[in-house]
Amino acid sequence: GSILGAGAVHRHSPIQWKVVRSIVMAWFITIPCAALVGAAMNGISHMPGGISLVFSLAIVLSGAIYVTRNWQWESFAQVKARLSPLSRIRRAVTKP
Repeated sequence: GSILGAGAVHRHSPIQWKVVRSIVMAWFITIPCAALVGAAMNGISHMPGGISLVFSLAIVLSGAIYVTRNWQWESFAQVKARLSPLSRIRRAVTKP
């Protein structure tokens, strides 16, 4: 909604309906999936020892997400750092 509102403020740029469609589709996928995960965690928490299992799952999943996102970001930053000196050299060579 905020993306659409920010785009609607500028009168020179029309609303891009492909973006709107992508946002709405993400809502239709995300909200039911979140409900299913919440229902599953509620079911697990009512089992004997379930609250500690839910807590453990949350810690493990959070750690896995952090590690993979951090690894992707670090890899991207390393590649960008290696390529930036090359692009500066290339620009210096091609300037007349």
